[in-house]
Order: sequence, then structure tokens, then C-alpha cells
Amino acid sequence: MEYQQLGMSNQDAEWLVSRRFTIDDIARMFNVSPIFLQEYSNSTYSNFSEASRAFLTITMRPWLANFEQQIKAALLMTLPKRGIRYQVEFDTADLLRANPKERFQSYETAIKSDVMTTPGSANPV
Repeated sequence: MEYQQLGMSNQDAEWLVSRRFTIDDIARMFNVSPIFLQEYSNSTYSNFSEASRAFLTITMRPWLANFEQQIKAALLMTLPKRGIRYQVEFDTADLLRANPKERFQSYETAIKSDVMTTPGSANPV
């Protein structure tokens, strides 16, 4: 019977740790969560949904605001028409939409507090 090593050597373990640090370093450099660089060692579904929201608010919002300002300056401000105002805005509502469980909980709360009514429960006129 021969001895075969089941684990990895110290050198291999150190290499894996350095790869993890590289991913974290790149994530910090571009202001994104490591989840978006396919690093899932510390992630859960709730972490991912929160990271998605944080990605939009922290990383993408400044870029989108910059694009909106540039589009306004380049296209809409060059030939302003009297009485007509145009607005440029990226629609990020779909990215911020909650998961189904959170949505249904908020619907339930809104219905119980009479902020929202169920379809068909309104008084007919």
C-alpha cells in the first residue's frame, strides 16, 4: 500500500489564497462585489440580491448620471425649443424590483393598511 496525499500542498493552498486576493483586489478597483467576478465563496441568494441593488446604486448610478448629462448636453441643449422640455433618464426600475417574496409581503402590508386595494374590491360606480 502506497501513501497518497489527499489534500493540497502548502504551495497550492497559498496560490489559491493569492487568486482570491486578486479577485478581491480587482473588485475593489472597479467598485463591484466579488460576486460579479464569479467569486461565490461567501455568497448566498440574499447576498446576491443585495449585491445587485448595491451594484446599481454604488457602481452604475454615477455612470448612468454621467451618460444622462452628456446626452442632455450634446443632444437636447443645442437646439432648445420654447415651451418644450425633454428629459433623459435611464429606467432602472426593473433592476431594483424586489424578489417575489418581498413584493408579495409589501402588497400584503399595503392592502392591510388600505394604501392599496385588491382587484375587484373597489365599489362599482
